[in-house]
Amino acid sequence: MIGSRFWLVQDVNRSIAFNIIVLILDSFRSHLFFFLAGFFGHLLLMRSGLVRFLKLSNPWNPWNSS
Repeated sequence: MIGSRFWLVQDVNRSIAFNIIVLILDSFRSHLFFFLAGFFGHLLLMRSGLVRFLKLSNPWNPWNSS
């Protein structure tokens, strides 16, 4: 295992079923978050226009006061 030396305490009882459940739930959750980000990003683009969308969607924009 790659990160097995990172933790000071390790569980010797590992469950393959639990690892598969976590893998499925994490992949579903990440896809759901990307879908929601795209949905609300498109909604913001349609409501505010391209220029305002680009200003609002860039967190490092120094003129992002609104």
